[in-house]
Amino acid sequence: MRNDFLKIAYINDQIFPCQDTDCEQIMQTVSTMGKKEDVHFVIPQKRGTEPPTVNELADHYQVDPSFKLSFAKSLFPTARFIEKPAHAIAGVLNKTVKNSTVIYTRNIPTVLAALFFSNKFVFYETYRNWPDQIFFMGWLFRRISRRKKFGGIILHSQFAADSFIKAGVSPGKVIAKRNGYDPNRIKPVLSKEEARKKLDLPQNGTIVTYAGHVSPKKGIMGILDLAGSNKDALFVIAGSKGRTPVEERAEKMDNVLIVPWLKFDKVVEYLYASDILIIPPTLGPLEKVGNTVLPIKTFLYMACNRVIFGPLSPDLSGVLIDGTNAKLVKPDNFDEADKGLKELIESPALCKHLAKKAYDDVKDLTYQKRSEDIIDFIKNRLS
Repeated sequence: MRNDFLKIAYINDQIFPCQDTDCEQIMQTVSTMGKKEDVHFVIPQKRGTEPPTVNELADHYQVDPSFKLSFAKSLFPTARFIEKPAHAIAGVLNKTVKNSTVIYTRNIPTVLAALFFSNKFVFYETYRNWPDQIFFMGWLFRRISRRKKFGGIILHSQFAADSFIKAGVSPGKVIAKRNGYDPNRIKPVLSKEEARKKLDLPQNGTIVTYAGHVSPKKGIMGILDLAGSNKDALFVIAGSKGRTPVEERAEKMDNVLIVPWLKFDKVVEYLYASDILIIPPTLGPLEKVGNTVLPIKTFLYMACNRVIFGPLSPDLSGVLIDGTNAKLVKPDNFDEADKGLKELIESPALCKHLAKKAYDDVKDLTYQKRSEDIIDFIKNRLS
C-alpha cells in the first residue's frame, strides 16, 4: 500500500445492509473513495446479530469491495435518539478512527463528537439545505464552521450549498458535488423490447415508471392521480417495502403495477422497459417534508436514456432544463402535470430528443469522478 494514502474513517450510524436510498449513496461513496484512498467504513453492530463482511456488503449493494469495515459497539438496538449520539462517541473513539487522517460522516452527532472528542479533521456531507429548513441549523453550522478541525461541508446540490453560505459558513468550506451513477451498473444496456420481455411486461403501449422510496411523503399519490387520468398507459411504481396508502390505492387501479424493493440490476431493467421516467411533480418532499433535495434517481434516469418527467423545482434546475433535456411542469398543479405527461405520451419523437440530451449531459457525472473531486477538496482543505 502507498504510504501517502489519505486515511478516511467514514462513520455512519445506520445498521447495514439497509434498503434506504441514502444507504445506497453511502456505499457508492465508500466504494469509489476506497479505490483511491484507504477507507474504513465504521458502522454500528446490532446486538445479537452476526455483522456483515466487506464482501457481503459489497455484494448486497453491487459495488466493489474496495474498503475496510469496522464496527463500533454502542447502544443498538434502542431508541434512535440514544443510538445516534452513542454511536457518534463510540465511533470517534474507535481504534480505527484514531489511526485515520480525517473523519467523514453524514451524521451531525458524529460531527459534534469529532470536534469534542477527537483531534481529527471532520468533513460533513448532506443533501439537506438545513439552514433554510431549521433556523437553529444556520446558527449551529456558523459556529461549527469556525472550528479549526472542521474541514468542510459537501452538499449534493448548489441549491443546498447556497443555504449554508447564506447562513454564514465560509464559501471556502463548502463544495457542491452532485451525486451520479455507476456506468458498470447500467449494463447490459437493454432495448425497451428486450427489457419488457425479461420482465414479462406488455410490448405495446406506454410505460411510465417511478423507481425509489414508495411513500405518500414522496408525492406518489400525485403519480396515481396521473395514472387515473391516463388509463391507456401502464404506471410502474418500483421500490415498495410494505403496505402504505399508496399500495392500498394502487391495488384498485388496473393500470398501476407495484413492484417490491429490488436489487439495483433489476431496477435498471424496469427503467429500460419504460418510455417515461417520472419524478413526482410536487415540491412536497423538498419544501414541506424536507427529506428530498435533487433526488439521486435523477442521474440514473438520465443514464438510462429515457425521457424524464418532473417538477420545475430549484434543486432540479441545476441538472434538468425544461424543453432541453427533460419535460418539467409547474409543481403541485395537476392540470399542468396531466397536460405535460400527455404531451410526452403522444410524442415519441420529443421523448427521444429529450432523453438523448439528458444522456449526453450525464456522461461525466459518475460516482467515481464525484469521489475523486471530494478527495481533492479534502486534501486542499488539509493543506
